[in-house]
Amino acid sequence: KENLNSDERKRLRTKVLMWGSTSPKDGENVGLIIGSEIVACPYIEALPSLVQTLSDLMSGGARAIISYKPRLKSEDIFFDLAKEKFDIEWIGRSKIHRDFNRRVGIERIGIFILTKKNVI
Repeated sequence: KENLNSDERKRLRTKVLMWGSTSPKDGENVGLIIGSEIVACPYIEALPSLVQTLSDLMSGGARAIISYKPRLKSEDIFFDLAKEKFDIEWIGRSKIHRDFNRRVGIERIGIFILTKKNVI
């Protein structure tokens, strides 16, 4: 919220989410979810709730951008769980803006776009 100017504050909303207890309210339109460092979780038992919360919020066709720096095994567990509900696209270095691509350590940053799978 602190990074938004006054115009953006009128158009965009930010929220703190409690995994497993948050779902879109009637009429709430979620277009984009940005999560940074949310999959590097020392509480592996919380990851199914994170996946479910993302799935609930993305029911209207939203996408999620997830970024993290690998630190724990939880990242692998998250993506194993997530691939059941989401198509996952890795954003490689060639797709990262050149201003950020030159930073030392960027090669260890994982950036992914999640799109909810169509369930038939």
